[in-house]
Amino acid sequence: PLVPTGHGLNATGYLSIVSDHVHPFMTTMYPSSDGYFQQDNASCRKAPIISNWFLEHDDEFTVPQRPPQSPDLNPIEHLWDEVERELGALDAEYVCVYSEIIFRNLLRMSTLCSSIYNELRLEDTLCDTVIRAGGGLDFKVHRLILCGCSSYFRVLFCIKPASQQQVYSFPGVSPNGMQLILDYAYTGSVTVTEDNVMELFEGAELFGIQDIVQSCYSLLLQKLCSRNCISIWKLAEQYNYTELRDKAFLYMLYHFEDIAGYSAEFLLLSGEQLADIIGRDELHVKQESAVFQAVLRWVNFAPEKHRDHMTILMNTETKVEQVKNNRQCLNMVIHTIKVRRESNTNRSQLRTRLPSHVLPAFGGIDNNHTTDKTELYDVRSDYWRTVFRSDKALPESSSCVYLNGSIYYIGGCENNSYLSSVQSMGGMNYQGTLSSAERFEPETNQWSMIEPMYESRADAGSATLHGEVYVCGGRLSDGFLSSVECYNPNNNQWMLITPMTSPRAAVGVISNKDHLYVIGGYNSITYVSTVEVYDPLLKSWETASSMIHPRCNFGIAVLEDQLFVVGGVHKNGTSSVELYDGTIDSWQPVQDLEAPRFAVGCCVVERQPDTACFLL
Repeated sequence: PLVPTGHGLNATGYLSIVSDHVHPFMTTMYPSSDGYFQQDNASCRKAPIISNWFLEHDDEFTVPQRPPQSPDLNPIEHLWDEVERELGALDAEYVCVYSEIIFRNLLRMSTLCSSIYNELRLEDTLCDTVIRAGGGLDFKVHRLILCGCSSYFRVLFCIKPASQQQVYSFPGVSPNGMQLILDYAYTGSVTVTEDNVMELFEGAELFGIQDIVQSCYSLLLQKLCSRNCISIWKLAEQYNYTELRDKAFLYMLYHFEDIAGYSAEFLLLSGEQLADIIGRDELHVKQESAVFQAVLRWVNFAPEKHRDHMTILMNTETKVEQVKNNRQCLNMVIHTIKVRRESNTNRSQLRTRLPSHVLPAFGGIDNNHTTDKTELYDVRSDYWRTVFRSDKALPESSSCVYLNGSIYYIGGCENNSYLSSVQSMGGMNYQGTLSSAERFEPETNQWSMIEPMYESRADAGSATLHGEVYVCGGRLSDGFLSSVECYNPNNNQWMLITPMTSPRAAVGVISNKDHLYVIGGYNSITYVSTVEVYDPLLKSWETASSMIHPRCNFGIAVLEDQLFVVGGVHKNGTSSVELYDGTIDSWQPVQDLEAPRFAVGCCVVERQPDTACFLL
């Protein structure tokens, strides 16, 4: 054992170390009293109280008597000699580096010892124990080395002492996992990868090697995906790692359709586990038919084995052969139909699942006044409700973004005063429209001017796509713009790209599925409903279906791969909300806001189950 002693050590201090640390260590490691304890000839080791103590315990272990300066039998003397030589070569002014030299030599000695021990293991020299992994593969090892790696092995070897080599079996640890753990025990290092993390985690957890457990834990959190989330969830459940278990389970709920459609692990779930998953309100599915198809795939994988779990299909209303051929399920269907007919239950009254992400609408202008209200849209129930009111009205025309669990509400206009924003491009001052642009660096908390745009513009729309910034349309003091500019932050250069087909300002601009969408706006004559889509690969614009209602100054966001436009101005403020489905190039109305609003800020936010205002 390594015991800190401070700056000096006398006979009394050394006696404390021997009695409190050396004695229990020797009796634990050598219960048959056949151990040897080697000490050097420092004066405190030769004091009468030390000699008397060793005489009283001479039946428990042996203390060899060696002549002074026996470097071959006291390897530490080699280290002191090396340190003295290096220190002697230094000038007095470099005394501060003494500790670094000592550390470097200790590290060198440790590495040398580890290398020697590992060579002995690989050569099957002086091995005193056999570790048998799953599959019957044996590893010859040194008990002393394993004791230094894990308290599990210390307890194991001391409870079952033996004078000759024994075999210890661990059928739950894979041969590869055991090999990696033994490599760590002898060398102090192991490489954790996606391929070995599961078996290494289980082995390290069994043997209580916390350094490996923590490395595996961190990697599992980092590499959580649809392919492995079920196995990680089961592993965390088995070893009671609640944070990892909860994150893996939540990932399963949020990515259910991908997991159910493509994961082999999904088919190996038990009926109880599957019932628990599909019964959660947080399950992320756009249509309940996806749940039915998932259950059907699970049933068809092993019909005989899964027959007793058919009742989980009753979460859907679709009639299939498996339901009609199962009397219990058929009775449930008949009973459900009867109850719904008698109660005149409407489908829209049924409880909907909770979405993984929600769409808040912040601030804006409501009834010609800035509002303090934040409304939240639930895409599952197609419903808006007020979830928060601030102490004062929120600024209008602000930008908002969601990043790492926080919502940033940026800039805007308050009492006819414009506020500082986190990203600014163009705009207007008392002299006219601007072409200047600024960039804020969060790492340095500094603003800096970047290359100005080719054209001055105000009320332009902007978005990012493929690491570049696009600025679309806008207006001058004497007209409206159709031009579009693209900024590359790598070379600090703007580039004029293909213009839009029509000039407009106060537009909604957003990127989705590798394309840039410019929606609505105003062109000095009328409010616009048209939509233009830019393909950066083809460097061209195409026209998509127009919105149902023309509007400008509206909120815009992408939720579940669909574009949402919220509120805005059409002659007066509007409360209408529409969504665009690019797969069918179609707009459709959704639930209106509670009241007409424009200059509203929108962003998609991950639903926070533990936050009251986001708990739908």
